[in-house]
Amino acid sequence: MKCYLFFLGFLGFLPLAYSQSKEAEFDNMFQKTLRLDAMASPEALIEGIKAITYAEQINYKPGIVKGTFWICELYIRNGSDAQALLFAVKAEKSDAFSDVTNMVKLKRIKAKSLIRMGFYEEAEKTLNDALSYVIKLQENKHSCWLKGAIYADIGTNYAENEETQHRAIEYYQKSLQLFQKMDDSDQLKPQYTFWVLVKIASLYRRQRQLAKAQQYLKKATSYIDFLKNDMGKAEYFYNQGIVCNANDDIKKAKQYFQKALQIVKRECKITCKKELYYQLFKVCQNLNNKDSCRYYRQQYMLYSDSLHQMYKKDASVALRFFEEEKQYEIKERSFHYFLGVLFCMLIMLIGSSKLFRDHRKFKILKKEKIAIEEQLQKSESNLDLLKKKNSPLANTTIELDRLVREGSPVFLMEFKKQFPDFYDRLLLYNFDIEVDMKFCALMRLDYTTAQMADYTKSSIRAVESKKYRIRKKLDIPRDKNIYEWFQEF
Repeated sequence: MKCYLFFLGFLGFLPLAYSQSKEAEFDNMFQKTLRLDAMASPEALIEGIKAITYAEQINYKPGIVKGTFWICELYIRNGSDAQALLFAVKAEKSDAFSDVTNMVKLKRIKAKSLIRMGFYEEAEKTLNDALSYVIKLQENKHSCWLKGAIYADIGTNYAENEETQHRAIEYYQKSLQLFQKMDDSDQLKPQYTFWVLVKIASLYRRQRQLAKAQQYLKKATSYIDFLKNDMGKAEYFYNQGIVCNANDDIKKAKQYFQKALQIVKRECKITCKKELYYQLFKVCQNLNNKDSCRYYRQQYMLYSDSLHQMYKKDASVALRFFEEEKQYEIKERSFHYFLGVLFCMLIMLIGSSKLFRDHRKFKILKKEKIAIEEQLQKSESNLDLLKKKNSPLANTTIELDRLVREGSPVFLMEFKKQFPDFYDRLLLYNFDIEVDMKFCALMRLDYTTAQMADYTKSSIRAVESKKYRIRKKLDIPRDKNIYEWFQEF
């Protein structure tokens, strides 16, 4: 039994041991790459690509992340920004970069390449995407420096573009505030604070505000001993050299430029070398040092030519890349639009179908309502007719109507019998009304002017005059209907 359990444990341990051996093999390959890079060997890139390809084969995600960042940084260091951009875009689609911090770093590399190639709008979009990722993180020291770094990158993007240069200082200051809020024990605080201070100094130096540039360089001096990144020192020395040169301290400027050149040579920064050779050429020219002047001029021309060829190649690669990206975006957007239109048409079809059914139901219900109302009216009229026929008052009214039509003198006597209260009360109201009592009775029974004229053998005008005199005798208001008055009386 023990042997069986031991065998099962051994079988479970084998995949783990195999996986660890594969990871160790990658680490060896990557360490070799770093050693070659330290010796500035061109084989470093080849070994780096081999290492990352191997990490992809064994699905070693930390290795993929580590290798990708190194290769992108190497391309940027060598001035191959288009290659760095292509590598970063490819890596974005990998699930190895699902971690927010790694994705933000990758987007910063992508933006840096875009800035250096002059695609400022695309760089701004990329940095805003990175910022949205950081905002999702909980507030902690990690998110603080990430946000500060992105603000600094946005500032650099604005600073490189002459049209938006005025906005750069705002984002640099935001970045500086975030870095200064970091805990003093955090090792990243002095490095990033120094980095932003030098960036601000560079901006003011480009704007010819040398006093402000010198002010920020002075602040940066207190952090220089904490730096691990030599390129930050190189930029610091370069800015100090520019300021000293402007202040006619040419010897000191030369010293600063030479210090920056030593770092740049060590870091293999081709683009920076070109600029430093030019500045040293100008300084030596001012110092009348002909040999040094000739040497630096030759070096400047050499690097200018090589950079021109490299940028030309990178620009064509970048343009092709953006064209492909644009075509892909257009296709994707067109597909989304098509789905949207299709969905809207489906909703409209369903809605119109429902509306048509509801309209049909409404018409049927309306017809039924009209039929029911007509039936109710008919029933009500029949009911009223039955009530009238069955009531004693109906019989009385029919009898009085007959006497009126015949013009019988008995009508008034019969009316008095049927409506004794009306007759007596009307006389009490105005005794002189007795002579007009017949017309008052006819109005009480709702006979129209034409009917009264017909049944009394009078003209319509004579009946209207009679009604007017009755209104005056009984003091009926003008705005009161005379028929309503008699009914209410």
